[in-house]
Amino acid sequence: MRRLLIAASAVMLAGCGGLSEADTKACGDGRKLVAYALGITGVAPEEVVGVMTEATRDRFRTTAAEAEDESVKQALTALEKTMAGFRPTPVTATGTTIAEQFLAKAESDRRRQENVDKLEAALREQKAALDEACGT
Repeated sequence: MRRLLIAASAVMLAGCGGLSEADTKACGDGRKLVAYALGITGVAPEEVVGVMTEATRDRFRTTAAEAEDESVKQALTALEKTMAGFRPTPVTATGTTIAEQFLAKAESDRRRQENVDKLEAALREQKAALDEACGT
């Protein structure tokens, strides 16, 4: 047990297994972008979420390019792909009567909220992967 502690201390002192400065910056920037995206998905309508995904995907790509560690790059690239893959659901409110139009609009709104909820779930999952890659 004592030898194991000594070996672990020697590895830590040698700096093995840590992230570079570029990776630390990429992790910090990636976490900020994920926090921003999650903040938007929690309160904004789907149209605003769509604009946010367009705005952040390039920043995720740039941040991933700056990272040196492969696992950090992969986590940030997965986030960029998630943002690029988000497609807002078209609003539909068709029907011959007001009641039919109301029901169609309610169903459309439900599908649009499900779309945002799926994005939010994917972001939370990928945030966990980024945290793991960044060591927290």
